[in-house]
Amino acid sequence: MSRLSTALARLQKLKPAGILSTALSRFGVRGPSDSTHAMALAPTSLGLTVAAERQPLATPNNGSLEAGRRAQAPSPAIEHLAFDALDSLVIALDQGLRVVRLNRAAALTLGLDPEHALGVPLGDIQDREPWRSALKAALSSITTSRTETGLARDTDTGTTQAFSAAPVTDADGTRMSVVSIRDVSWLVRLQREADRTQRLSELEALVGGVAHEVRNQLFSITANVDLLTFDRDIDPALQPRLDSIRADTGRLSTLVNDLLEFGKPPPPLPVRCAVAVPIMAAVERARPLVERQGVTLVAYVPPDLPAMELDISRMERAIENVLLNAARRSPAGGRVELLVSADPISRRVACRITDAGPGFPASNLEDVFLPFFRLRPGQSGLGLSLTRRVVEDHQGTVSAQNAPEGGGVILISLPVSS
Repeated sequence: MSRLSTALARLQKLKPAGILSTALSRFGVRGPSDSTHAMALAPTSLGLTVAAERQPLATPNNGSLEAGRRAQAPSPAIEHLAFDALDSLVIALDQGLRVVRLNRAAALTLGLDPEHALGVPLGDIQDREPWRSALKAALSSITTSRTETGLARDTDTGTTQAFSAAPVTDADGTRMSVVSIRDVSWLVRLQREADRTQRLSELEALVGGVAHEVRNQLFSITANVDLLTFDRDIDPALQPRLDSIRADTGRLSTLVNDLLEFGKPPPPLPVRCAVAVPIMAAVERARPLVERQGVTLVAYVPPDLPAMELDISRMERAIENVLLNAARRSPAGGRVELLVSADPISRRVACRITDAGPGFPASNLEDVFLPFFRLRPGQSGLGLSLTRRVVEDHQGTVSAQNAPEGGGVILISLPVSS
């Protein structure tokens, strides 16, 4: 008898403890029900009992109740097919955390032949997340006879997995654990986006009001400094101080304008133009500031890019913000590259900006677009946040990545309007 047959024969002794019902109920898969019209989970084969809509069992007058139950019981083949049809990764482990059974999804994810995996410690097969956390949960469930659940994040892929480990005891009293894993990255992203939207809404109202009040005071300071500058009776020794005040108020004015655009963005003014127009304008505006830092700016912009409905000034500012951020992350002698391409199939235009810096921390790839988030001191932390606002106002997307050869990458994708 093969190891697979031996394992299945052993598993068919399991008591009806609701193995997968407990493990999968955490992820929205319904388990056994008292209803006569239900799909039940069969613990005897670690699979789903796929039953047709059940009719009331025969009464003793019309036949044996036990015979009725046997007539409604699905065949092992059907149970195995249903078990393998589960989208979740499901693995049964013994007390030594060795594989007793796994479904098709788990085998494909691990790159294993199901029969060859039997009896192999799961930790020897995979020791990264979410398996590492799932193994700890399985051991705990066997020890405590309690179902363990949790979330694990794979930093290499950026995915978030929900896992559950449910305790099982077979007819011989041997304790085991059934582990179920499901990718819930989409749900985590949805929750994070909802939280971000709420925070931004609250922050916009606050920032817009404060920036408006500060701008009025800055206007008064700037006006008085200008009057003193053109006063011929002023002591020349004070001129350097006046120049310093003017420079500081200029920087504050730039920050206030950023705050106003973030808190109370102007209404969009889209016009149809070649997408290269705001991109090249941003390159020319950013080039002197980039080169002043000893960084080379190289732009590859095809001349035959399609026309789009764009708010030219806002899109120009959005691209410029990314270029300046890339220059700040690059060392002197480094290189910032802007590569623009159009995909006629997806009807999208992509702008890829790569810097020569150390790249983004993996844990901050989604945080770099949050307002006031800074990887380096001395900046407002609003540049990339404003870029995201502008891009999303044009129904586009923006994301941060790390290039395989090193350096950070900001990728902007814009749909081509029909």
